Amino acid sequence: MGVGRGVVVAPLRAALGECPAAVRVDGDVFHGRKIDHDAVVARRVPRDVVAPAADGDGEPVLSGEVDRRHDVGGAGNGAMIDLGDDGPTPNDVTDDDVGANYLQNFPVINSLKYPNAYPAPNAQNVQAYFFGELDGDTPGGYRMDAYFYNGGCLPGLRGEAAVYLGSFPALIGVGGTKSVFNYVLELPNVAPDAAIAFTATDSNGNTSEMGECFPVSQATLLNSDEIFKDGYEP
Repeated sequence: MGVGRGVVVAPLRAALGECPAAVRVDGDVFHGRKIDHDAVVARRVPRDVVAPAADGDGEPVLSGEVDRRHDVGGAGNGAMIDLGDDGPTPNDVTDDDVGANYLQNFPVINSLKYPNAYPAPNAQNVQAYFFGELDGDTPGGYRMDAYFYNGGCLPGLRGEAAVYLGSFPALIGVGGTKSVFNYVLELPNVAPDAAIAFTATDSNGNTSEMGECFPVSQATLLNSDEIFKDGYEP
C-alpha cells in the first residue's frame, strides 16, 4: 500500500460539543472538525514538501500541497480526506452514523451536461451543468465544494483536487432524505482525462471525504426542462 500526504480525521470520542475530532495532517495533530476546503487544491506532490500548519485552535488550515494518503491495491484510489484513517468511507442512506466528522456523506454526481453544443476538444473555460444528489435525513443547509483535475477517472474511484471550482448550496427539508440539485460550473478544459469531484460540509462544519470522480468525457447535451428554478429540490 502506498502512503503519501493527505488529511486524516480521527474518530470522535464524545458527542458533538464535548470533545473535538483530531485532524492529522502528515503526522501532526490539530484539534477541530473544520477543514478549510478552499485550500484543499492540489495534485500529488513530492513527499519532501513541508507539511501544512494549523491556524489557531479548532481551525486547521490545510496547505495547497495535499496528496492522497491511501492507494488501495495500487489502483490510485486514495482518499485526499480520510475520515477515520481507514481508507475511503462509503455513503450511507440516512447519514446518521458516528465517527470522524460524523462520516458526513459526499455528494454523488449523476450527470454533466453542456447547455448548447459539445465543445471543441481543446476548448477551455467551458460551462456545464452538473446534476446530483446528497443523501441524509438531517434537515438543513449544506455546502458542496467542487473540484476539477486532469488525471483520469474510473467508475467508483475517488476524485482529486487540482482546481477549486466553487461552492454550491444543498438543502434537505424536514422529513426529507436527500437533496437533488443542479448547478452550472466552468470546466477549465475538456481533455479526455478531465474529471470533477465534490465534498459536502454540514452547518456544523463537518466535511465529507472527497466524492467519487465523474469523467467530463461522459457529458451530454442539456434539455431546457431539466433545470431546477432554484438549483435544488429538498
